[in-house]
Amino acid sequence: MRLCRSSAVLLFVAAGCDRRPVAPADAGVAPVEVTEDAAAVADVEYVDPSDLTPSSIRAFGVTMPVGTSEHLSEPGMKMFYVSAPMNRVMRYLQRRLTITDGDIRPLGAMIRRARVKFTPPGQALFVDVGVRDEGDRTFVTIWNRPALPIGGSISTAESLRLAGFDPDSGRPLIGNHH
Repeated sequence: MRLCRSSAVLLFVAAGCDRRPVAPADAGVAPVEVTEDAAAVADVEYVDPSDLTPSSIRAFGVTMPVGTSEHLSEPGMKMFYVSAPMNRVMRYLQRRLTITDGDIRPLGAMIRRARVKFTPPGQALFVDVGVRDEGDRTFVTIWNRPALPIGGSISTAESLRLAGFDPDSGRPLIGNHH
């Protein structure tokens, strides 16, 4: 009986010896030689397959993504439905605008005086952008905002007018106010 137990223990221990020791992290890794082709590929910006792609629809210098349908168009404002969730639309817009002032919340965003990035040299385009989450689609409103005069200072009345308000009454301007 004693012989049986010791052979069972020996068999159990022998079965455990079959495991291989863990190799160090750098074992078997040969140094990689970087060629010019590999260096060129490393400089290319990574493109996320979930990123939206540009379409031919434009609004005041901003190219809208594929899946955009125009809802309303006025001289100083355009409204769109984009067939994508808000987080993807915001990521798309952030790559095309220089945003310095905005209020971004889970179900909506208001971006003020964002500069359009891809414009011809010497031309500065500014827009206000409203974004509203509607589940599997996003409602986007873009307002054209003229560039500030050289020096960047404007009167309070002009500032209100640019924001869409009548400086005398404080009421919103209706229609074309630019």
